[in-house]
Amino acid sequence: MTLSSNLKSLFKRFASADEAEQAALNTTQQTTELETTDSKSIAMTNQGLTVGKALQEVAAKYRFQQHQLYHGGTNQLQVVEDTEQGVVLHSQFELIGSTGDVVITEWLAIDGAEFDGASSFDCSAYFVAVDNVGQFFIGQLSKPGKYNLSACFSLAVYPTEDICFYQGQVWLVAAKQSGRFSHKQLFVVDLTQAVGAVSNLMQIRLGDHFNKWVSEYDVPFAFARNTMVCTAHNELVFYQRSKHGSHQLVCFNPVTAHVQEIPLTGKPAPDDISVRNTFFQDKARGLVLLANAETVGLSNESSKVDTDLQDDNHHQQRFDYSLQLIDLNQKQVSWSRIVRSLHVSQICSDYEAEDIVEALTSIAQGELDSEHHEGLQTFIECLTSAVFAKDDNSIWLAWQDGVVQQLSLQGDNISPLYQLVQLNQVGEQRGLSYDHDVLTIQGQINQCLFVAVGEEEDASLWQCTVPSVNPDEFTFDGATNTPLVCERADINLIIDSAEYFQPSATGQVDIVCRDLSCNTARLAALQQLETLMPQLRLYYQAQSQSDALYFAFIEQQVAGCISQSEYNFFAAAAYDDKCASVLANIVKQFASWGVGGHLKGLKGIPVLAEAVLSLAFKLEYLDVLAEYFNALDNQLPIHPFHVHRTMAVIRDTHAGTPELARFLQRLPWPWNDAEFTVPNVGDYDE
Repeated sequence: MTLSSNLKSLFKRFASADEAEQAALNTTQQTTELETTDSKSIAMTNQGLTVGKALQEVAAKYRFQQHQLYHGGTNQLQVVEDTEQGVVLHSQFELIGSTGDVVITEWLAIDGAEFDGASSFDCSAYFVAVDNVGQFFIGQLSKPGKYNLSACFSLAVYPTEDICFYQGQVWLVAAKQSGRFSHKQLFVVDLTQAVGAVSNLMQIRLGDHFNKWVSEYDVPFAFARNTMVCTAHNELVFYQRSKHGSHQLVCFNPVTAHVQEIPLTGKPAPDDISVRNTFFQDKARGLVLLANAETVGLSNESSKVDTDLQDDNHHQQRFDYSLQLIDLNQKQVSWSRIVRSLHVSQICSDYEAEDIVEALTSIAQGELDSEHHEGLQTFIECLTSAVFAKDDNSIWLAWQDGVVQQLSLQGDNISPLYQLVQLNQVGEQRGLSYDHDVLTIQGQINQCLFVAVGEEEDASLWQCTVPSVNPDEFTFDGATNTPLVCERADINLIIDSAEYFQPSATGQVDIVCRDLSCNTARLAALQQLETLMPQLRLYYQAQSQSDALYFAFIEQQVAGCISQSEYNFFAAAAYDDKCASVLANIVKQFASWGVGGHLKGLKGIPVLAEAVLSLAFKLEYLDVLAEYFNALDNQLPIHPFHVHRTMAVIRDTHAGTPELARFLQRLPWPWNDAEFTVPNVGDYDE
């Protein structure tokens, strides 16, 4: 109703003009107050939209990655930006006391000036990181740098079964450490007020505030780990396997404890626990992709003989591989269809072929006996990776025979079957692997696709340029491969701040290595460390209370990074003469510091102990090692590492040489005493 109509109705209610005038005045005042209130409300709404948009821009520009040197090592959380030049490190946070997996990282809020999309911004973006025992770390991204972050709250749970984030709330399923491991509970932590609390309260008072924001509920059913998705307020959807080979979704309202089971068509893999991943999920979009074990069938191509293969009957068989896409938000199977035809040689090795063909043929004919489960599982594990593309419109599949293909979200083939190959020195094509290795889609940047070949720790990274394909211009038969030449990927981690190379609270210094398996890259990393040694000497001269120093060697990959400790890196590098020479100079520089003798390395061993052990086999570096032992703080108690390992190697390898005699003469006690010993305590001993 308009202001004029309001006034007309009021005028009719009053007999005198004075009353009408007073009524008009009161209405004008009320309208002004309403307009002022509406203006404030609109301004607050616009501000919220602006902040929300700015936070989305931050989330689109930056991503999180983390690494830790070993199982139980301290987590290092990095905020990075992907650019055409490489991955640019903005900030790094050491999560003090966090030694398990970081299971979720999410942006929470933004304040200050509006984010403008530039390389830096005059505002603070807040984020939450949660590790697998329920420790909550709330960090602030503003100026680039290296920071230490302590937990502001902990649920004190056993390793989490599942976790997700929805509208400022963290939903986590785990068992309390104070209770039974089998008693799983759902914890809902409301973080909408957490940023203000972290900013305004002292650390010791934060726990009380977080306890007010935590709700606990029982979970009265079992489910597949890491499948929980929050689809609406107080509505969770889980994926569940039954004992009878079927599967279903479970909808759960924790407030009302209402549970609804929704059966799904098709069948999952027979083994719910396998060496290879068979369950591919995009939690952010609530999508799950997995093989449909119910629709294994003999391919129409089975009658065609592949001339490159042997003539045995079982070598001529092809089997159709079906996938199904489950939409957890819609609570249904979106589609199930054949995506590829696999030849038996693409499924298994020759000695397994006969058994696999027998099992799959029986399944295709309707025999679903458990004796065929092993063959079915082998078939299903041929798909080693499935990644939902960032464009929200496609899915990349990777197979163990070195083939990749692209599907639309509707399951249509929108690319040929690309056989990934490399060129040898004479320009001939050969496969990236010959042993049915795991092929993993690492990611895609524009038209460049990145894949990893091999198991995670030992995988080699490759890249290829995917040609633009019009789906109408090729015929997809599920069997014909198109070669796609790959080359070794070279992804650079770009560091602009010298502060990054300062030791963290635990003493860790990260050194970038572009390829942890390549001697040339190892040499460059060691030269970087060699250049850094004078800066570290100045740091420890100024920080006399610091008592730890060790190095992590970081290789950047597409969606994350991998790390290597001194134990692995120095031992491999010392085999190369050039690397060994630089490594010896690093040890020599440390020996000249005059302030590093008390420093401890990783797990409390002497600093650079692994480097010294790696050089102990080389006679020409005994003089450098003598300088090192003289630089140590040789006061009791003596760590057993050098006693039982380094000195034992030196005495045994160089026995009877004049160089050994001269080396021992230069050593202080206890290193010159062959009878000196201490208890040899290992990493896993109390």
